[in-house]
Amino acid sequence: MLPDKIAKSHLLKLHRMQDDMSRACRDLEALRMAYLRIAAEFLSVPGVHTGFDADIDVPGQHQADRCVEIIAAHAVLRADIEQALLVGISGKQVVALQAHLDALEDERDTLDADLRSAQRQLAMRRPITLEAP
Repeated sequence: MLPDKIAKSHLLKLHRMQDDMSRACRDLEALRMAYLRIAAEFLSVPGVHTGFDADIDVPGQHQADRCVEIIAAHAVLRADIEQALLVGISGKQVVALQAHLDALEDERDTLDADLRSAQRQLAMRRPITLEAP
């Protein structure tokens, strides 16, 4: 049951935002897994780190954590949208929700671009093995 206070255009935007968030969460989960693979591979490369040094910066770990944080932010935003669908919403509130979603999407895009950079960094750290002629 939709409130009388919600305009059709707002309703369409809110449903579109929900769809966008569903896709974004799937993308973020895939990014998180890719970053975790980078971190695991980094830790398995011999000679890259020494022992259990707490100060070591493991490529991919921070980004994987950030993916989880963004997924959590999507959950909060999704709850706000569901609440708006129940009680109604003004145009300014729709714009604010869209701006928040856009900011989260920008972070996801940055993480996606950083993934390729992290993969290149890891490839450069791999030991080179030469075959005997």
